[in-house]
Amino acid sequence: MHIIHRGIVNKSYKENCLESFRASFKKRFGIETDIHSTKDKKFVCFHDFTLKRIFKISKSIKNINYEDLKKIKNKNFQIPPLKEVLKISKKKFPIFIEIKPLFNKELLSNLIKETRSFKKCTFISFKHENIYNLLKLNSKLSVGLSFSNKSSIKSI
Repeated sequence: MHIIHRGIVNKSYKENCLESFRASFKKRFGIETDIHSTKDKKFVCFHDFTLKRIFKISKSIKNINYEDLKKIKNKNFQIPPLKEVLKISKKKFPIFIEIKPLFNKELLSNLIKETRSFKKCTFISFKHENIYNLLKLNSKLSVGLSFSNKSSIKSI
């Protein structure tokens, strides 16, 4: 199994966009994507907490409604909703969903509902609370805990 981090990226398309994910699926690769929740609790695939690096806008995703986020583009790059990424995978390819921020139980429950028909999802996070709470909500989920450096592993 091959997993492409943030999708295939080249001169034509950026990380975490529908085109990069389509290119990955076309080559029969799974993907890893980061998710955030918008102010109105819609899940979107985007690496950063803010729009600064890609869009030069100093706003956090969590403080923007999804409809307003849809209007923000950079050279035809638009932040995709998680639902659309699941749809284009056609339930054939594995998707590793990294939960970046600490989500409350309501958001985690909504995430489980949104992805329940897709059996190839694995949830990963650097926040052990996300993993613990996901498993409390559904012990049959595929999950993984991420670490940021070797010193973290030594402390286990």
